[in-house]
Formats: sequence, C-alpha cells, structure tokens
Amino acid sequence: MPEQDVEVSLAEPKHSEGRSLAVGLISLLFILQNACTAFTAISGLRLVIGVGALAAAAPSFDQVHPACNSWERLSYPERPTER
Repeated sequence: MPEQDVEVSLAEPKHSEGRSLAVGLISLLFILQNACTAFTAISGLRLVIGVGALAAAAPSFDQVHPACNSWERLSYPERPTER
C-alpha cells in the first residue's frame, strides 16, 4: 500500500466557545447542587443531634427544677375574704 500524506488541522471547531460556556455553566450548577445537598444534610444532622440531646436531657428536668413540674404553681391564689 502506498503511503499517503494526510493534513491534520489543529484549528478549533467553530462552536467550541459556546460549547465550553455550556459545559462550564452545567459544571457550576452541578457543584452548586452538590453544595446545597451537603448543607441540607448537615442541617438535618444538626436537627437529629439537637433532638437527641433534648431527649437525653428530658428525664433530668424533674431533678433540676422540681418546682417547674408542680401544678400548685399554676393554681390561682386565694381571694381575700370580705369583712
């Protein structure tokens, strides 16, 4: 087979600027979506930790402030009797 010389053009295609802009914007949106997902997951984790801490501390409320659980505190004071 005879060897043929082939010219190779290294010039960029005509639409490369539009394509690279689109790829850049899609990449930015992908990164932002991942960041928002991460922040949502972290917020959910903080919520679980807070509720767990509140549930763990709930039994000790009776020992810390027994007056807070008293129904007498919520009763109305007696009215003075008329003379």
